Amino acid sequence: MANLSAIIAPTNVVTTTGTQTLTNKTLTGAIVNGTVGATTPSTGEFTTLLARGDSSNTTFTSSGQLAIKRSSSDPVFSFHNDAGSQIGNIQFQNDGVCGITVAVNQALVFKTNATERIRIPSDAGGITFPASQVASANANTLDDYEEGTFTPAVTGSTTNPTVSYNWRYGYYTKIGNQVTLWFGYNVASISSAGSGDLRVTIPFTSSNRSDNRIPGTVSGGVSYTAGSVLHISNSENSAYITFRQFNSTPAASTLSVSSLNGTGESVQMCIIITVD
Repeated sequence: MANLSAIIAPTNVVTTTGTQTLTNKTLTGAIVNGTVGATTPSTGEFTTLLARGDSSNTTFTSSGQLAIKRSSSDPVFSFHNDAGSQIGNIQFQNDGVCGITVAVNQALVFKTNATERIRIPSDAGGITFPASQVASANANTLDDYEEGTFTPAVTGSTTNPTVSYNWRYGYYTKIGNQVTLWFGYNVASISSAGSGDLRVTIPFTSSNRSDNRIPGTVSGGVSYTAGSVLHISNSENSAYITFRQFNSTPAASTLSVSSLNGTGESVQMCIIITVD
C-alpha cells in the first residue's frame, strides 16, 4: 500500500505482473496504475487509496474526494517542516469546533491573488490589516483599520507662524474610510505671527468632495466674536482644519492666524472626517 506521507506525485514505478507493496516510496510523474485489492494489475486510477490506518480513517475515493473520519481531538491535518517540527495544523471536531493552529511565533496570513488581505499576529490579539490599505470597491467590505498618534502643528494659509509649544498631542482611529481625530496643543510663545487663515495639521487628506466639510468641536485658545458659535472644519481634499465662527446673521467666517492666543493658551479639538 502506498504511504501518502512520502508521495510527491504519482508515476508508474510498478510494471511487474506480481503483487507489489510500496512503503515510503517517492513517486513522481503522472498517475499510479492499478486497482486497490486486485490480484492482477490493471490500468486506471485507484478506486480507493488509504492514507492512514484503515478505511475508517482517511481515503481518496474514485470521484476524487478526500474522505476523513475521526473521533479523537487530534488534528486532522498536521504540517511539518524539513526538520520534522510541526508548524501548524487544521482540525475539525464533532462538537462543532473548527480551528487552524500555527507554530509559536508564526502569524496566520490570508492572501488572495498573491496580495495580503488580513493577518492574525502571533504576539497580540485581534487582526491586522496591511500597513498600506488595499481598498475595496464593495460597500460591504471592511478593508482597513488603524489606530495611531500624530503631532499637530499650527500653520497659516499664506505664511506660517513661528510657535513654541508646552505640549501637543494627537490620536486617531481609522475604520474603513472614516477617521476620528482628537488632538490639542498648548502655546508657550509666538515669535512670528504668520498670515492667512489659521490652520492645524492632521495626518490624513480628506475626500475630494464638496459635501465633505464636516464640523468638529473645539475649546479655548483662540479669539472669536462674542456671541458667535465656534467650531473647527475640514474642507475637501485637505490635511488640515480651520476655525470657523457663526454669528446671529448667520454669516460664517474663517479665523485668521491673528486669532491665535499667546502664552499658556490651550486648544483641544475633535473631528470626524472621511477619506478616499
